[in-house]
Amino acid sequence: MKDILIAARAKIADQANWTQHVLARDINDNDKPDSHPLANQIHWEGLNGRDSQACKFCAVGAVQAVTTSENGRFHAAHNALNQAARNLFGTYSIAEVNDGHGHRAVLQYYDHAIGAAA
Repeated sequence: MKDILIAARAKIADQANWTQHVLARDINDNDKPDSHPLANQIHWEGLNGRDSQACKFCAVGAVQAVTTSENGRFHAAHNALNQAARNLFGTYSIAEVNDGHGHRAVLQYYDHAIGAAA
């Protein structure tokens, strides 16, 4: 799991590659895939970290980007980030810290989770 956390943190270490309020964005800062013919006509969940167009990620989207599916390794990394958010900011919500506390706080809880990982 530590390798996933390190790789995910590297994805968003540069603030230009990090985003808020959505899992991922493309190079044009869109959170919906432009290539889908119905993207503007139907409710669309938006990009996730595994989408090929994604190049900016929130804290969770970065974990998605470095894992192949919502498997045990994804969940272990996600849970470690939740625990780090709890320890540092008093909340189990990664999204709350990502969207409300900013980039520096996200890197802080990534570093905390990496340090705590076996």
